[in-house]
Amino acid sequence: AELEALAPPLDTSKLEGVWSLVYSSEPGLYRSSPFFWGFSRLLDGKASPAPVPGAKNADLAENVYAVTDALGPFYQIGDATQTISADYFVSEVELSIQPPGLPAVGRSIMTSSARATPTAAGLELELEKTEVRDSTLSQLPGLGFFADIAFPTKNAFDALSNLLSLTPDAATVQLLATYVSDAVRVTRTEGGALFVHERSF
Repeated sequence: AELEALAPPLDTSKLEGVWSLVYSSEPGLYRSSPFFWGFSRLLDGKASPAPVPGAKNADLAENVYAVTDALGPFYQIGDATQTISADYFVSEVELSIQPPGLPAVGRSIMTSSARATPTAAGLELELEKTEVRDSTLSQLPGLGFFADIAFPTKNAFDALSNLLSLTPDAATVQLLATYVSDAVRVTRTEGGALFVHERSF
């Protein structure tokens, strides 16, 4: 918060580059991906039918995340990067499946891409798709489908919104850049999550 208070006026061109996640206010580092910002927005106002241990509140999205976080002993999150250009945004999160006490049995890179539009506060992201890349899990018996998984985020969120009366336009999310320098970027989501990235190049 102290660093954010010292932030100069935002120059959105400084957001461009490759950034590596170094801090997350959320227990699941995968939530630095804007796919999950959209997922939370999609389920906004929906309560979980039953409480899940570890959930921050009764929101359905938070309870889904608590289930995922509880599986933490079985997976490891590696590098989490964001690549930003003048009009495009790509989030990459490395995921390794690693049962307790055993070596990793496979890894994948979960990639989410979005159209990016500069705003006075940061970037408006229109999510396009989320996919699995460079997966070694596809080499394991019965897991060949991991080779080319692609999820049409915007189309799927819009369809679910219409079908189940969920939040409309959930695939459009805001990246709020509260501090940006040549080396460090502090961003928040509309839901209040805070992420700190260092510039890779």
